[in-house]
Amino acid sequence: MATPRYEPVAETGVGAYGTVYKAHDRHSGFSVALKSVRVPSGGGAGGGLPISTVRGVAYCGDWRLLSIPMLSG
Repeated sequence: MATPRYEPVAETGVGAYGTVYKAHDRHSGFSVALKSVRVPSGGGAGGGLPISTVRGVAYCGDWRLLSIPMLSG
């Protein structure tokens, strides 16, 4: 989960869509929340992403208004 910019500090919770970590932003020095989204193997109907995963990621997209960083990878 470590990235060049964010260093995980602690796991803060596990839910239906993935795991949330408290992390340190090396550029700003602030503490941030990182969410690792779980993608089930096999995908959903038709081989794509399950709708629950899409819904979880879409929900995270609203967080940009709160200055919560989005990562891919």
